[in-house]
Amino acid sequence: MSPAGPRFSLVGVVGDDAAVLPDFLASLDAQTFGLDDVQVILVDTGADPELTLVLRGWAAARPTATVLSVPGAGHVPALAAGLAAATGTWVSFPEVADVLAPPYL
Repeated sequence: MSPAGPRFSLVGVVGDDAAVLPDFLASLDAQTFGLDDVQVILVDTGADPELTLVLRGWAAARPTATVLSVPGAGHVPALAAGLAAATGTWVSFPEVADVLAPPYL
């Protein structure tokens, strides 16, 4: 990330999304902009403990990714927690059910 902070912050809420999460994470990895200047904040509501492990494993391999745990939070409070942690110039809220096209950013 640049010294001034990331250019983009992507905030996604993860609840019970086992069927779609792998495609969403793959679409983040496939961004043509690259993730070095992108802060990825995945807010885990704790709905599925196995997804928590997947999220933490994915984020551990990416220095600009963070997993926030907000157990039992609804979608809006989880988004608010992610927004509070966002430091990018531009903030986007992709849904985990989305598959982002490679030039999304």
